[in-house]
Amino acid sequence: MERIYDPETGEVEAIPLSSLKKGWVHADVEGIEGYVWVDPNKLQLSPIVHEHLDDALVAAIQEIRETFLEHRNITLAEWEDGFKRDQNPASEVSLWLNAAKTYAAVVDELTTSEARDELYTLIIVCLNSPAHAVKSAFQPSALELGFVKRVTSIFYAPR
Repeated sequence: MERIYDPETGEVEAIPLSSLKKGWVHADVEGIEGYVWVDPNKLQLSPIVHEHLDDALVAAIQEIRETFLEHRNITLAEWEDGFKRDQNPASEVSLWLNAAKTYAAVVDELTTSEARDELYTLIIVCLNSPAHAVKSAFQPSALELGFVKRVTSIFYAPR
């Protein structure tokens, strides 16, 4: 069973993994013990916690931005703003760097923008889900199942 959280009501409910809605994210919600699944459309931006990020983090964020520019065409300042809202931006940047490296390791094998878009979606699912939930949270149409398994293996490999 997976726990889902409704930010509007503040309630947590247990549902089977197979009932989890596509696109929901696994989140650590303040005031809720443990991780829960949340509809990202119901989330609100956290306030900025860190006014400045060090140069090394900004360089890493630039690498992430360049890797995902085809799919997330936002400015470096917008990327930085998101990381400034994280309690631990270095940890979050590290996760995104892993995502960027995973994407870069396999993207050249794909010949269509549809497949690259689906790869990006898979990477986002991996960022927001525990490994056991990826199969339920992501149903490929442009990517072969073997490719999806390889991508998830790369993403979740011990670092």
